[in-house]
Amino acid sequence: MFDNVADDIKSGSIANYLTKPLSYMGWYFSSNLSKFFNYFATFIVIGGIVTYALVGPLHFSLLNLLPLVFLLILSFILSFFVGMAFVSLAFWFEDVTAFYWILQKALFILGGMLVPIDVYPEFVQQYLYYLPVSFITYWPAKYFVTGSADILYTAVLGQVIWGVIFFGIAVSIYKIGIRKVNIHGG
Repeated sequence: MFDNVADDIKSGSIANYLTKPLSYMGWYFSSNLSKFFNYFATFIVIGGIVTYALVGPLHFSLLNLLPLVFLLILSFILSFFVGMAFVSLAFWFEDVTAFYWILQKALFILGGMLVPIDVYPEFVQQYLYYLPVSFITYWPAKYFVTGSADILYTAVLGQVIWGVIFFGIAVSIYKIGIRKVNIHGG
């Protein structure tokens, strides 16, 4: 998504979408959501086969699986709007690859993908727990491991709050940027 949107903005081909009766951001959202479900189904099947072959059958409750799927969908939504907020900066910057790189590294280091947040010192943890990148990766993973209702509540609340915030940021930056395209004649 990041490269495609940045290329559309840099090349000016985003102007072609402005005349169509659909939202450019909504179109990318639905396109990426369908890819998410496709990848999710593929990973579940392949991961299930590999897990069964290496570990044997897993015993889990479907009641814990449904909230996990919900958390993953919210994680996708939050990740999409964080990414769209960053890539929309292409209206002002020639190349937004550095922003993408920073976002990816934040997910790995601060979001709990490389090292769980629980490993950091206590004074660092208290800040990392509430970053938007932790609600993309850490909290859904922690719920998957523990199945705790408190963690589910915290994860959903954080994902919804940060999702609304980044939705507003992404839409605002996009609308300001589109006005810039219109001012220059598209």
